[in-house]
Amino acid sequence: MGANVVLVRTAGGHVFGGYAAAGWNTAQRAFGSPQCFLFSVTRDTKIPFTGRAGPPVPLLGGPGVLQFGSADLVLGGDFTSGCSSELENSYGVGFAPGSEAAQAFLAGGRVFAA
Repeated sequence: MGANVVLVRTAGGHVFGGYAAAGWNTAQRAFGSPQCFLFSVTRDTKIPFTGRAGPPVPLLGGPGVLQFGSADLVLGGDFTSGCSSELENSYGVGFAPGSEAAQAFLAGGRVFAA
């Protein structure tokens, strides 16, 4: 599979996702390009790849997990647990890294069920 869009809706009604400019793999190492981005339908916002934290990590895939950035958006497990978001690692709009705003922007909280 090539480039794709991941769309998520939480139990709380937040709708968001990401554009993966490359097909997913499970090699557990960074891949993709700076063309990848996150977005919030709820907040009508595009969140660009910034590559701020360490080596660039546009995408990361592993057995049972899809990840945008360095934990900016993690979809894992059965999607009722193992999902989290915290912007400003690899994707961001200007929040302070680690802030409540960075953790709650996409899903309403850092941990969520999809």
